[in-house]
Amino acid sequence: MKIILVCLALISFFGCTDTLTAHLKSYGSGGSIVCYSGGVVIYQGESTGKIATVSGSDGWEFMDKGSNRLVRVTGDCIIRN
Repeated sequence: MKIILVCLALISFFGCTDTLTAHLKSYGSGGSIVCYSGGVVIYQGESTGKIATVSGSDGWEFMDKGSNRLVRVTGDCIIRN
C-alpha cells in the first residue's frame, strides 16, 4: 500500500505544470517588485519573503527588505518571486 502511495505522489509531482512547480520552488523565498504609473517607475524594491496578493483587492503586500516594513502596492506592477 505504501508503494502505491509513493508512486502516486511521484506521478502527481512530475505531472505538475511548470507554473505549479515554480510556485512550489519559490515558497518562502524573496522576490522583486517594480510598479509603474504612466510608464514611469514609482516603486522598486525587494521582499524578504513571498509577495502575496491582497484578498479582495488588486494589490500586493510584502515585507520590504530595505526598510523592514510591510508594504502594500496596487497598480501596474511586475513581480518576480
